[in-house]
Amino acid sequence: MSSREIATMTGKRHDHVIRDIEKLNENYNLLTLPKCGVSEYIDSTGRKLKCYNLTKIQTMDLMTGYRTDLRIKINRRWEELEKQNSKPNLDSITKKDLALLLLESEKEKETLLLENQRMKPRDEYIDKVFSSDGLLTMSEAAKSLGLDIGRNILYNILRDRGILFKGSKEPKQEYVNRGYFAMKQNMIQIKKGDATITKVEPQTMVTQKGLGYIAKLLGIVNVKHNSDDSKTINQ
Repeated sequence: MSSREIATMTGKRHDHVIRDIEKLNENYNLLTLPKCGVSEYIDSTGRKLKCYNLTKIQTMDLMTGYRTDLRIKINRRWEELEKQNSKPNLDSITKKDLALLLLESEKEKETLLLENQRMKPRDEYIDKVFSSDGLLTMSEAAKSLGLDIGRNILYNILRDRGILFKGSKEPKQEYVNRGYFAMKQNMIQIKKGDATITKVEPQTMVTQKGLGYIAKLLGIVNVKHNSDDSKTINQ
């Protein structure tokens, strides 16, 4: 906004507005801030006279010492200017510009369409394949997911994600309720001396639905179904 427009809107003499701006520039200089830009204009007599061009924040700084009603006028004027600047100047856009804009828009649409087509088979495959019955141990799940890790690392990953309880191999109840995991009771025989003790130990099993959930969670691309054939999911 020019100092001339500020003078017109506030009813102040232009030379007084310039005086105020130059005082403001002195403070900007002390604070090592950008100063209001000096410019010039030609008056009705043909003389070249000095004026200033202010940014919005500089205008606000200047108006701080002015009356409230004057500040309001300037604030409203800035709002008008910003609205004008937000509208495209169609007169300045050539046919070539419009063609380039249209081409760019079509490219973005095509890229989005291809991405959706690429991801759709992957998600549909995961949802369909892993909705079948069948339970896997954590070791089998890691192998089916194509992970080059053992069950303990997979346990750690699921703990870090808050799916298993900390320090435990047991899933939280909400993930059991969703059908991702099931608890199986294993009968384990432990020898103590000459005696054999039978112990019941719970084991976390991964459902086919849970396998799909883990695959999505980790962004797995190669997933083997619980059969001899392997399926590939393109990410």
